[in-house]
Amino acid sequence: ELDVEIHPESPKHGCLQVHTKFSFRGEVVAKGVVRHLAIHAKTSKRCSLPKGIELWIEASSLQLNIRPL
Repeated sequence: ELDVEIHPESPKHGCLQVHTKFSFRGEVVAKGVVRHLAIHAKTSKRCSLPKGIELWIEASSLQLNIRPL
């Protein structure tokens, strides 16, 4: 069985990083990081992350609402 751990964080304003760790039978077999920048669709200027994503990051950092995939 492959286990997947996802850890989002916001290292700075308007930025989202999602760290992912894949384990098989208790051994880490892969790790990854995906980085996103929030930009305004019309101006292409950086902006704040959507409130829902900010709440997800906050809940994850507090270990709330964490569910296995």
